[in-house]
Amino acid sequence: MAEGARQVEIVGAVDRVRAVAHAGAHARVGHRGEHALAHEVGHVLCGHEHSADPRSRHEVEAESVAFLVTDALGVDTSAYSFGYIAQWAGEDQVAEELASTAKRVLEVSREVLEALS
Repeated sequence: MAEGARQVEIVGAVDRVRAVAHAGAHARVGHRGEHALAHEVGHVLCGHEHSADPRSRHEVEAESVAFLVTDALGVDTSAYSFGYIAQWAGEDQVAEELASTAKRVLEVSREVLEALS
């Protein structure tokens, strides 16, 4: 996919989830709006809608994207994100799950941050 087309896809994904994330963000205790939006954008850009991967992988990827994006924007969500990731990965599988999802998470996080700059 051409770089310009991917940029349009990212911006479109942000627009599609903005309303849903905005409403959901207010319902989540301790969840800032930026974080909830980044999490939902992570789901969209990681392709979870059409993925056969287990939900646990989807949640680890989306939350990892949310953590990296919000951290880069100066919002610390580590207290929430680390526990969430551990819960979905399984306490004894966190390192393995992070290693297996790192490439996709880093690529998507970079794309989101570039779209925001």
